[in-house]
Amino acid sequence: MSPTRAKVIPQETSDRIASLRFLLVALVVFIHNDFTVESIAETVANGSHAIVFCTSAFGEWVQRLISQGIARGAVPLFFLFAGYLQAKKNDSYRLLLKKRARSLLRPFVLWMGFYAFCFAGAKLIIAQIAPTLVTHPDSSALTYSILDWFHNFLGYKLKPDGTFSNPGFAIQFWFIRDLLVLVILSPVFRWLLAKCPSATMVLSGVSFLTPFPVFFVNAQSLFFFLAGLGWAFGNIPVFEKVDSIHWLDIILVFALSFSASEIFFGGNGPLHGLTVLAAAAALVKISAIIVRSPKYLAVSTWLGGFFLFSLRHSCSHLKPSPAKDLDSFFPYEEYFFCPV
Repeated sequence: MSPTRAKVIPQETSDRIASLRFLLVALVVFIHNDFTVESIAETVANGSHAIVFCTSAFGEWVQRLISQGIARGAVPLFFLFAGYLQAKKNDSYRLLLKKRARSLLRPFVLWMGFYAFCFAGAKLIIAQIAPTLVTHPDSSALTYSILDWFHNFLGYKLKPDGTFSNPGFAIQFWFIRDLLVLVILSPVFRWLLAKCPSATMVLSGVSFLTPFPVFFVNAQSLFFFLAGLGWAFGNIPVFEKVDSIHWLDIILVFALSFSASEIFFGGNGPLHGLTVLAAAAALVKISAIIVRSPKYLAVSTWLGGFFLFSLRHSCSHLKPSPAKDLDSFFPYEEYFFCPV
C-alpha cells in the first residue's frame, strides 16, 4: 500500500458518496433524538425540562433500532469518505491545512464562539432579568478557569471511565474536532500505511471494536479515517466488495449484534462495533440502489443541498450573489464529505 499520487475519483464512486449525503445527515439527527426514560430523568435532575416521547416498549425498541442501530453507520461513513477524498485530492500538507482551516476550523471556531457567547453573555443577562429561568446559576463564565474554557471548547476532560470528554459547549461538534486532529496527523498516518499497513489497520480495528480508548480522537473516527486513506492509496474497490456481501449476511450480523448489545450491554459493549460495521455496510449497499436510478440519484443529491455544510456544493439552484456570499464566508465546497 503506497500513498502515491492519487488518481481521479471514479464517477460512480463520486455518485455513490453524493447519494448518501442526505440520508447520513438524516440518520445523525435520529442519533441525537434517542431519548430514554433514564436520559430524560437525568436531564430533569440537572435542571432542564422533561421531553415528551413514546414510552411504549415497542416504540422504544423501534427508536433504539433506528437511533442506536441503523443510524450508527452514518458518522463512520463520513470519516471513511473524509479519508478517501483527502487522499484522492493529494494536496500538499500546507495546502491541506489551509483548506481545512477555512472549511473546518473557521466554522468550528465561529459556532463554538456563538455557544460561548450564549453561555457567557446571554446566561449572565438572563440571570439578572429572570433568574428562575437559569439552570446552575453558580456555574457561569465568571467562575470558569482557563482549563474550564479549554474543556468547553475542545473537550479532553478526563472522565471516570478513563476516556476524554467531548466539547462542553457543543458536544455534537466532537466530529469536527476529531477530523481536525486527524487532518493534522495525516502525514503520520500516510507513513504508517506505507510502512506497516496491516499492523496499522489491525491495531486501529482492535481499538474500535474493543473499544480501547485512543484518547486524542474517537477510536471509531481513527479506524474509519485510516480505512478511507487505505481505500484511496491501495485503489481498493470498497464499494464492489461491500456489494458482494449478501443482504441476509448483513441483516443477521446486525440483528444478532444489536440485540445482544441492547440486552446484555445496554447498547454498548464489545458487540457494538459489529452493529456499526453492519449498519455501514447496509448503507453502502443502499447507495448502489440509489445510483441505479437517475431519478433517485437526482433527488438524493438535491436533498443533500439542504444540509448546511454541503449547501455550497449543491447550490447551483441559488442565485449567483447568495452563492458567492456564502462561498466567501463558509467555503463548503471543500468540506470533507462533498464529492470532488
